[in-house]
Amino acid sequence: MPDTHHETRGHGRRRRTFVSSARLALLAVATVSLHPVAAQDAPATAAAPVPITRLDTEQLLARAQFLLAKGEPFKALAVLDLATMRSPKNADAWFLAGKTHIEHVSARDGITALGTCRKLEPDRTGIHLLLGTAFLNTGQPDKALTALRKEQAIAGDSPRLAFAVAMAHMDLKQWADAEKALSRVPPTGDPLSGRALFNLGLVRIVLKHPEAGMAALERAAVEEQDPAQKKWLERHVTMAKRSENGPLEVASVLLGIRRKVGRSPGQPRGPRPLHPATLAVLSPQALRLFGRDLLRKGNAHDAVRPLKLATDKAPNDAETWFMLGAARLRAGETNASIAALERCHRLDPKRHGVHGLLAQACRSSGRYKEALGALAEEAALSGDSPLIALLAGLTYMDMEKWPEAEEQLRRVPGSGDRLSGSALFHLGLTAFERGREQAGVTLLEQAVREERDPEHRQLLAKQLTRVKEGKVTGRQLSAALRGKTRREVMGRALPRGQGFGPEAAEWARLEKTQREARLQLETIRTELAESTAELGRLTKGRQEHQADLEKANADGNGPGAAAARKSIGEIDEACRSVARYLAKHTLAMKTHLTTISVCSKQLNELRKKTGR
Repeated sequence: MPDTHHETRGHGRRRRTFVSSARLALLAVATVSLHPVAAQDAPATAAAPVPITRLDTEQLLARAQFLLAKGEPFKALAVLDLATMRSPKNADAWFLAGKTHIEHVSARDGITALGTCRKLEPDRTGIHLLLGTAFLNTGQPDKALTALRKEQAIAGDSPRLAFAVAMAHMDLKQWADAEKALSRVPPTGDPLSGRALFNLGLVRIVLKHPEAGMAALERAAVEEQDPAQKKWLERHVTMAKRSENGPLEVASVLLGIRRKVGRSPGQPRGPRPLHPATLAVLSPQALRLFGRDLLRKGNAHDAVRPLKLATDKAPNDAETWFMLGAARLRAGETNASIAALERCHRLDPKRHGVHGLLAQACRSSGRYKEALGALAEEAALSGDSPLIALLAGLTYMDMEKWPEAEEQLRRVPGSGDRLSGSALFHLGLTAFERGREQAGVTLLEQAVREERDPEHRQLLAKQLTRVKEGKVTGRQLSAALRGKTRREVMGRALPRGQGFGPEAAEWARLEKTQREARLQLETIRTELAESTAELGRLTKGRQEHQADLEKANADGNGPGAAAARKSIGEIDEACRSVARYLAKHTLAMKTHLTTISVCSKQLNELRKKTGR
């Protein structure tokens, strides 16, 4: 069991795409090394691979457990798929498949597998705890509570069960019940002690016991055993101590994150990255698409590894260097980001967006003149835009050149544009710096009205209220948000590489569709090749068993003939299954080829139109 439910909402389906492809390819392999599984009909000293079709269900389960122990859950799922197909009423196979899905792949698929297991063994120990964890991951705390209570009735209480019950109560905002459940987790000596204390502290803060809450938070940082988690907890305990509005503000933010993305405070964000061995076999195109998918989901740190591997395999692909630069910039690796973007520029000097990203990277590292130069080059290449004007204005603000900053920010439309709210807010800060207090307040009011993002609008309104109530002057507010702090707190997450150049949105949509189709096509081609080879091996095996059958009939060997007929029947069924798979995926391959052709034609037309 994982210490906490891990999968974040919205990630399961995309990651399922990669996992399914890996599993299907693995299922087409004809032989599997048994390692801990000894073939019943082979000598103890034999080390030859055994065809996977000859393994019984128990041997398949042993093989899956061995792969899980090696840290290869995707390969284990391929073996478990075969086990559940061969023995659909084997509860052990369904339980292990569901557990592996929930811990490594997709909570929804895990729920399906465990549902089958529950029908076979309703009172199996551990199944309802896993189901409760999966329901929490998929935003169903009421169902999670029902499953967890049944687990408690079957197996009794445990720290993990108490922690999961507490998470469900927290999702339902049942703070008193959550506090009782968290109190059942040992405060020391258990892997969950640190996270339980941290969540207990948040709950007590919400229940208006800030002193007890802060004490629990501080103790959580001491008790946490995992170094990465410990660092995370320490950082947020410090934030709670230093928060201007007290620890309740930090607690509300963290609990809001939990309700929004379905993970407990203190739990790592985003999907688990693919195993290095799995990444190593992917093509540069597949690695690039996988990295881009992680990047779009906000997992910049995880995206760096596949993109870096893609640049190693295809060092002259400008698009991959561009995405690597974007990922490193979001991950805070400014110098490495600049190096990657400069490499992209050398490979494709007319690539829209590269100068815009370079400007943001230079600005983050304090190289303001270089940032302005890069923005000028982007404007010359792609044409002027509100985004370029906003970035130039923010750069001049960092340089404390207020007239130039105001001039650039006024080039952003005052209404109707997605950047209007940010531009008006920073215009207000510029007015404060130039001594125009009332004008600054007016601009902040306009910014609140124009901002489209509800969370960002609330943040702007909060700063405006502080100025109106006299808690801070306009100049004090501007100074507090200046430089890096202002960029992190108030500078909205600007699009990185998007919004530069004409028809950028259409270009991005076509590229996304085309790359996804190409990745699917490459995966299908690999699987078809493996399946064709598998079909050939099965045919050869059938011929051998047919020869055995004829020999047994000639010798009058009844048991031998029966065994040969049984093997031939199994091989025939496997051949039919592979043939159906080939027909289905051949049709899918034709569909993807059509999609790629249409996107290429539209991209060529857009390329002629934009001169890209």
